[in-house]
Amino acid sequence: MKVLLIGAGRYGNGLVGRKYREKEFGAELGYVVDPKIDEIKAREDYRLGSTPTYRNLEEIPKESFDKNLVAEIALIPNHIVDVYARLINLGARKVILPKPVAQDFDSFEKIKEISDKNNVQTAVASNWHYSKITEFLRAILDKTKGEEVSDSDILDEYKHKLKTVKEGFEIEKVEIEYNKKEEVLTIDPPSQELPHALQIAYSCGLTDFENSNFIVDKDKQTESRVHVKVETPHVKDGIEINSDLNMGERLNKRRERIVRIYLNDDDPEADIVADYDAQFDQHGNCLKKPKISYKITKGDEQTIWSEEITEDNMNTMYEKIFSYFRGENKGIKEALTLEKYEPISRAICTIQELWAKCTRGEKE
Repeated sequence: MKVLLIGAGRYGNGLVGRKYREKEFGAELGYVVDPKIDEIKAREDYRLGSTPTYRNLEEIPKESFDKNLVAEIALIPNHIVDVYARLINLGARKVILPKPVAQDFDSFEKIKEISDKNNVQTAVASNWHYSKITEFLRAILDKTKGEEVSDSDILDEYKHKLKTVKEGFEIEKVEIEYNKKEEVLTIDPPSQELPHALQIAYSCGLTDFENSNFIVDKDKQTESRVHVKVETPHVKDGIEINSDLNMGERLNKRRERIVRIYLNDDDPEADIVADYDAQFDQHGNCLKKPKISYKITKGDEQTIWSEEITEDNMNTMYEKIFSYFRGENKGIKEALTLEKYEPISRAICTIQELWAKCTRGEKE
């Protein structure tokens, strides 16, 4: 398959575009579109080589928009609806959208309407949906609650740890920190890092966002921070999510991606902690792996372990997305389609409205 990459910014140029060029996804990077492409190509960090480039979609040869073309949009949300509509009008029928897809309900509904009307295969690039650590965490939580754990090749890798998970506990509360030391604010906080935290909460089964309330305390919001409590039937005292993009000296490292889960055992500290912060050097070598730590206390008995997770979930994500585009059963089952992403997108749009009202006095 040939890929049309729309947007050569930090993600398009430095990350996904580079991986396409190095053929990590089994697809060929055919075209790059960005209105500032001439300026971008002049930079030292340009990573897209000799791939043909264009300033707008209409410059691309019309015959390029055949059934095998995959268009990936790597843009901020306020441009997505227009670009998506233009792509479909030109003939594209396989599209990868970035999270959060949309910041408002109307935009998401327009994208859905276009997709349904034109029978477009649309997948969302939200990496934690495809991750080993998320699937392993969900299995731990399912067993903790006494529910059946699904079979999978991924879980076979961790079955020795799953055997030690104690059953019969309830989830009392959850804290998710998804922070950065200092981030350039190109979009509002509810659309920047928060979608990662919401995807984790959804994919590991902490909430399905049905029958949920979103509590956004005005005193805890800033122009760089969104703090939300999700009241959900799945967690007794709710899920508290903090995403601050400008922690500064309060964060002694570049970022923080932590999930803390408290059970009704005999220990007041977090019982299951998932550290999602994988770190790589400029050559792609892993410097720090994600890990899950487990500590259950019942009377005088303790069960304690820690497991590092080795994966490149970005590669896994694209493998499954392209499998979906090829019509393979595994891809159809596992890809994060627009339909599957709807509960998360609706949560993001709801929180965006509440956050904007708190920080700017905008109407709900």
